Amino acid sequence: MINPDFGESQLQQLFNAELITKLPAAGIQPIVPKPHEEQYLGWDTGFYISGLKPPDQNQKNCNLFLQYKLSVVIEGPRGNEWNYWRQPYFRFDIPHWKSPGYGRHQYPDFHQYDALKNLAANGFPTFYVTNHTVDLDELLRWANNKVIVDSNPALDIHEINGRHLVATFTEESDYYLLATEPEKATTVSLDSMKGIILKARRTSLKEDIDIIPRLLVEHEVFTKLYQLEKKERKIDTIESEWLLLHHIIFRVLGLNWWKLSV
Repeated sequence: MINPDFGESQLQQLFNAELITKLPAAGIQPIVPKPHEEQYLGWDTGFYISGLKPPDQNQKNCNLFLQYKLSVVIEGPRGNEWNYWRQPYFRFDIPHWKSPGYGRHQYPDFHQYDALKNLAANGFPTFYVTNHTVDLDELLRWANNKVIVDSNPALDIHEINGRHLVATFTEESDYYLLATEPEKATTVSLDSMKGIILKARRTSLKEDIDIIPRLLVEHEVFTKLYQLEKKERKIDTIESEWLLLHHIIFRVLGLNWWKLSV
């Protein structure tokens, strides 16, 4: 087994830096939760992409999610999936492995996977991203040439049907093998990721209007101003109500809520 000579945070930093220049949105920045937050959120990096399903405030107002995983290379027939690939292959664990105590067998903890699967099931684009090399020099070379996203195809979590212990793939394969109850999931290139984002469930104007007061329910000033101006201006169409909401959000909340206007 060959371990990568770089850490997960190295992959995450390089991948994020390139992705923000290539996603179908301008001026986006990655949101990276604190380690203790990641334990219950499930994701390493989140983005807000205009036009997708409105973000959930419990997910740091993001609506696109990435979870990074480090893969190792399995070189010989001792690997459980060697009989399938018949060549060196990459492998990463999907669950975390926990020990109930000294001398006891570890068990798989799918808490993170379940959180990610729930996001995907609710219409949010959600991906595993893993390394397709174990050599830091090659990873940096991809980054310098601005091909790190396409050189490390992602895994669309929405495509996964069951719980699996590991995902495997080779340098040439165009799919991941999910090995517990074998199933295949197509690798996701940058163009494919853009397609998934563009096809993600979008909401109607009425749904957008309904969700904004819920997201801002903690802001009493907004609520009072919204109700007062709606009455005074005699707002009676969805389009006019949307313009009023947009106007008040910026008056009350300022640039901290620039994302809702993109």
